Amino acid sequence: MLSTIARIDYNYKEKYILQLSARDDGSSRFGTDNKYGFFPTASAGWVASDEDFLKDVKQINFLKIRASFGLTGNNFFSSNYPSLSQIGSGTAYNYTFNNVLQQGEINSTLGNSQLRWERNKQLDIGFDISLLNNRINFTYDYYHKITDGLIQAMPVPYNSGFTSIVYNTGAIKFWGNEFTLNTTNLTGVLKWTSNFNISFNRNLVTSLVSPGYIVRNNTISSDYDRTEVGHPLGMFYGFVFEGLYKNAADVANSPKETLATAAPGTIKFKDVNGDGVINNNDRTFIGNPNPKFEYGFTNNFTYKHFDLNITMSGTYGNQILNADKWAYLTNLDGARGGLLAAVADRWRSEADPGAGIYPRTETGTTSLGRDVESQWVENGSYLAVKNINLGYTLPLKGNTTLRNIRVSVSMDNILFITKYSGLNPEVSLNGLNGYGEGIDENSYPIYRTASVGVSASFK
Repeated sequence: MLSTIARIDYNYKEKYILQLSARDDGSSRFGTDNKYGFFPTASAGWVASDEDFLKDVKQINFLKIRASFGLTGNNFFSSNYPSLSQIGSGTAYNYTFNNVLQQGEINSTLGNSQLRWERNKQLDIGFDISLLNNRINFTYDYYHKITDGLIQAMPVPYNSGFTSIVYNTGAIKFWGNEFTLNTTNLTGVLKWTSNFNISFNRNLVTSLVSPGYIVRNNTISSDYDRTEVGHPLGMFYGFVFEGLYKNAADVANSPKETLATAAPGTIKFKDVNGDGVINNNDRTFIGNPNPKFEYGFTNNFTYKHFDLNITMSGTYGNQILNADKWAYLTNLDGARGGLLAAVADRWRSEADPGAGIYPRTETGTTSLGRDVESQWVENGSYLAVKNINLGYTLPLKGNTTLRNIRVSVSMDNILFITKYSGLNPEVSLNGLNGYGEGIDENSYPIYRTASVGVSASFK
């Protein structure tokens, strides 16, 4: 890495604020034609509450309007030398020289001398306002970010001698609105302050390497999490569940798989493309792990020497793909663990079809019957009481060493309100990388924690 950085700050009467910066970053990971990337940024702020036309408005204590726009670069990806054609060796390339077997070497990768930085272009607009003697503080932010030049392996014709070349070919758009509200509700002997935040975040994939989507490999199915152009990150992908085949007539008159024999009591999927056959061409998007909004709510109370803190958070509008439930806990065909009690209400016969959800035990599924389907997808919205902390502070006025002693009791993960049937509505298979959010595959359960603490403050 070799970087040159410059910044200019301008502040006029603490009312008009301007900052300009520029980076010229070089990285040896990129091609000879594009080792350097230029990343300028600009931000401005206006403290409108200091203007004459607002100074006499007693209800407004502070108002600042701000905006920024800038470019940043990324040079962190899996390989150090994708811009160079590398040499590899192996027994397949051996040759004989002077009657001695020699190990041959060939070009093992195709370099890209034009490989460049991934770029993030982001616009932010927002304001901060304080009202009623600073008892109400509100912040709003709007952001719009475009990440382009994502580095991916792009297929090339096999007659080149290679299968792919690392290339700048992907782009994703992110945007959203974020709100934060801090209030002082009570100021007497009983004091009460609150903090509430809510964010509405969206994303859209606008460009990817051919064939225009990325899939994950996992232990249950080779393709149930798909990132595709024109859709958000990490969408769930599979068949649309339509119940079970009710009887022989239903089997005869419904679309079926071509390579398996459907029978009464086996799983029935929707013929999405209408060709009369159930196969991989009938898979479609069946769920979205991205919430419509996320929120958090914290309340702090103090009364004399007591203090109480309650923290809550949640999401709304997201879905969870419960792979654990369908592939393991309800799998009657060679179950790999304990089964749910609900499986007892399975299909047994045309006269006893059960709930119409769980298939027959013998030849319980067709060849696609254990593929990902919409019945795996559940409502992932939740409200969680994350923490409650109650404390008592004992003042020690006559003590020459100690100022006070505080005793506290705390509990984590006290309550989850959710319709999700799994163990953890906060599940994410691969953290927050966007390719595994909302996938529950043997997730660890949420546990409650209770703790007691004592602390002392010295003079």
